[in-house]
This record gives sequence, C-alpha cells and structure tokens, in this order.
Amino acid sequence: MDAQGTTSADGLFTVDGQRVDPPQTTFVSAPFVPHTLEAAAGEEVAPGERHPFLDWLDDPAASRARSVATPLVDSTFVARYGGTQYELTLTTTGGVNAVEPATFQSDPPSGDLWFDADVQVTLEALPRTGFAFLAWSGALAGQANPATFAMSSPLAAGADFELVYAIAETSVGLPAATTLEVQLQVENGTPPVSWSVVGGTLPTGVRLSRTGLLSGASLDLGRFDVTVQAVDASGLPASADIALDFLPPSLSIEQLVSPFLLSGPPLTDEEINFLNRQGNRVAPYDVGDFRAWVLADPTLPLSAEV
Repeated sequence: MDAQGTTSADGLFTVDGQRVDPPQTTFVSAPFVPHTLEAAAGEEVAPGERHPFLDWLDDPAASRARSVATPLVDSTFVARYGGTQYELTLTTTGGVNAVEPATFQSDPPSGDLWFDADVQVTLEALPRTGFAFLAWSGALAGQANPATFAMSSPLAAGADFELVYAIAETSVGLPAATTLEVQLQVENGTPPVSWSVVGGTLPTGVRLSRTGLLSGASLDLGRFDVTVQAVDASGLPASADIALDFLPPSLSIEQLVSPFLLSGPPLTDEEINFLNRQGNRVAPYDVGDFRAWVLADPTLPLSAEV
C-alpha cells in the first residue's frame, strides 16, 4: 500500500482494522481472501490543516474503506491525496448526564468537520429533545443559527445550550378518602419517562407508579410536600416539588351510623379505612372511630349534628 500527494505513508492505512506503518505496508495473503483496506481521511500537515483523501489510483470510484480480494499476483494499492482542508473544532456546553445537547448539520456535509480551504460553510445546531440552543461562541460568536462562515484557516467555536426538560407544574387538592388519579407530566422529554419519589413521603393510601400516575385514596389529612424525579429515555433528569393537600371528607351522620344501624347511605371502603385510621386504628370501624371523628375538630360539619 502506498500514497501519492503526501509527505509519507506513515499511519495512513489499515488492513482489516489493523494499522500498517512503514516498513510493514506490504502484507501477505493467500489468493481470493477478502480484506478491508482503509485509507485515512487526510494527512495532517499542521494543526487543523490536512491534505484530504481524493481516491484510489486503481479504482477512483471506490470508497475510502474498500473491500478487496487478494489477487493472484503482487499488487499495490495507491491512495491519492491532494488539496487543503481546514478543521472546525467545535465544543458544546449545556449537556447533562453525558447526554450531548445537539447534533450538527453542515453544508457542504462533513462528518468530521473538515472542509476544503476557502469554501463557504453553513452549520446548523439541531438541539435534542430537552435542550434549547442559546448562542455560538468563539469564531462563530454573534452569528444566528444556522451560522455561515468561510474556511480560510482552522477555526475553533462553541455552541451553548440550556436544559428545557422539566416537570409540568402540578398541585393536588381534594378530600381524603376520595379516589385519586392524576397523571404527572413532563415538558420537552423523550418517552418513556421513569418516575420516583426522592423527597418527602406520600400520605398513606397514595402511591406513585413508575409511569407517573398518582393514584389511591389518602387515609391522612393535611398538606404533603414531596419531591418527584422524572428521568426520560435519553437519561435526562428533572425534579420538582409538588403539594398534595387532603381536606376532611364530607360525611353525613346517616353515613357514619349506617354500619351500626345496617341502614342508610353506606360508607365506601375508602371512607371506612379513613375513619379507622383517624380513630383508634383497630379494625373494623367501630363506635370509637365514630366518636373520634366527630370530636376531633369542632369546626367539622358533623359536630353541630351530634
């Protein structure tokens, strides 16, 4: 294997993924054995400057990484290099949890951000879901997105992003012993999203599923401040404080005495469990639970009726 248009062939070639350097650029193989030959994208002659790969001398249409079968006679595969390319060194800020905030698209296309000398380049930042583009820095400072520039020399630039993935504002207020079903939501996330409670404690009877569904019926009264976390499919984390406020349920005297009189509007299972927890916490619901509920607070609606 050899190169034209370069200062040397050192480090420019691999065979089946293994680098070959002078003087080992000759390799021996049995006839008809398939191999993958790959030439480097360019010979770097100065920091950020290289002579790019042009083509293979024997087959100009072949790609830079080509498949060949060992011929019956000794052969030389020559890669041609020429011209000048400059490198755009691009750094990004704003990534979270090793998640890159964006991909980049250039015109003319370049997978490694090397461009022919003096060519006009358009570069667009494409934020991933959960991020927003803020600004260019370095050689592209002050430009819009996409940016346009000439590659007359090596350039160094930056792209700054911010995290916009967040948990939607949520507050819950309803009577205790009432069936709850609230789906928590995120903004600018990639599904599926995994939810968990990372701070505070949910009231007895209420649970948060991995899919973000708050469900159950609270057996406790009062305000509960909990911190929830949502991690999306990309690994982006978001956390938020949510307030759960459970008020005393409205229960009539007829409902409260129905288990004893075996008549009247019945209590639901949730209401029975609630009254038992607010009372003596000894199942089943009994007169002690009834008395505790009525006398717990003189402002309760029932106190005037008893």
